[in-house]
Amino acid sequence: MTVLAPAMLWSLLALIPLAGIYFLKVRPRPRPTTAFFLWETIFRERKASRLFQRLRDMWSLLLTALAVAAVCLALARPQWSDRRQDLLIVVDVSASMGAAGAGEEHIELAKSAARDIIEGLGSGQRAAVASLGNRLAYNSNLTDNPRELLDAVDQIKATNQRLALDALPTPGDNRAKSETSDAVEDQPHAYRIIFISDGFLADHALPEGVELLSIGAPVANVGLVAADMADIPGGNDRLAFYYRAASSYPQPVEADLTLTHVDPAGGERLFKVIPLVIEPGVNRPETFTLDEAPAGKWLARIETGSLRPPDALPRDDVCNLAVA
Repeated sequence: MTVLAPAMLWSLLALIPLAGIYFLKVRPRPRPTTAFFLWETIFRERKASRLFQRLRDMWSLLLTALAVAAVCLALARPQWSDRRQDLLIVVDVSASMGAAGAGEEHIELAKSAARDIIEGLGSGQRAAVASLGNRLAYNSNLTDNPRELLDAVDQIKATNQRLALDALPTPGDNRAKSETSDAVEDQPHAYRIIFISDGFLADHALPEGVELLSIGAPVANVGLVAADMADIPGGNDRLAFYYRAASSYPQPVEADLTLTHVDPAGGERLFKVIPLVIEPGVNRPETFTLDEAPAGKWLARIETGSLRPPDALPRDDVCNLAVA
């Protein structure tokens, strides 16, 4: 059995105060009375029902403790594995993992989840760590050494790459490497593959048998999802500029799209400012013609000013372009 969130097992300590509440009883204070015979009937009835009350209290405590323990174990996310004992932990390192949610980048949340899985490995259970951007890259060989696996997780960093889900292996794939060799294992072997990502992916988007562990939450972001620049044939220093913007804000975002030419020495010259109103979702593409626009390197930037909440992924606000 693998526990994906072993830190949640500490919540079982809640059983201690729960049991204390049941065993704490208020001691009655003795009071003098001159008519004891009036209380004899009540005492007899209470004595007859005392055993039933104790049994009822113990059953209530037991059932409540079982319910609390079940909730605590569910929060620890136990995963039962038998023949697929070995794990392949794949961390998403695509561009979106650089987004910051609740003050912490998604890549750090994914690495924390990977560490929890490694710390919950059973005795002798092997695992490998890999990262996925536009290709699958192994950060560690298949090993039962937790220190080696944790070091591999620490080396993972977010990139500007796209996410290539078709590069994910399948549980029957034998591409995981052995700790004794840098070569791929020759013998067919079944692995349990856990993919850690901030993408809210549908089950059909993942290869069969790959388990998704989602981290983070949707964040507010605006940026360029496509851009291109090309020379217009027959024109004199005329360029065509194509772009497409997207936003996850619930309301339209007012912004400026600036086009800047970069000379060979690295100097930037602002060439054009295009006012934009970026609607929620992926906006329709737009094309502009630029006259007297030189060839070379260009930068397209979306400038939004101050947004509330702030843009979670500023890196997709800038796009590098070039015209030969």
